[in-house]
This record gives sequence, structure tokens and C-alpha cells, in this order.
Amino acid sequence: MASADLSRLPAVGPRLTLPETGRDLGPIRADGEAEFVFIFSNTGDRPLRVQRVDVLPATPDQCT
Repeated sequence: MASADLSRLPAVGPRLTLPETGRDLGPIRADGEAEFVFIFSNTGDRPLRVQRVDVLPATPDQCT
């Protein structure tokens, strides 16, 4: 089955755009918490609510 080009579909409902970044965001405190600000763009036609963002450790192949 061929994959569809989703970029040609109209924006219906919330749609999140977040440019990917590969930069190091710095050390995490000893308690394992850190706070960062990311700019999200809603390109859809309804309000967007981000409930949770998980951050996982990078694998060695992602550290180039």
C-alpha cells in the first residue's frame, strides 16, 4: 500500500507544528526535572491543547 501525501489534506481540527531540533538543552537537575519552553503552532481550525510531552534519553546513533 502506497503512503498518502498528508500535506495536501486540509487542516481539520487541531494540528500541531513543531520544528524538530537536535540541540542539546543542557543538564537536568539532580531531582531529574527541568523546564523548557517550546513554541507550538496550531495550523488547524480548532483550539489545540498539549497535555503531555515525554522526553527520552537519546540513543548513541542520535548523538552525532
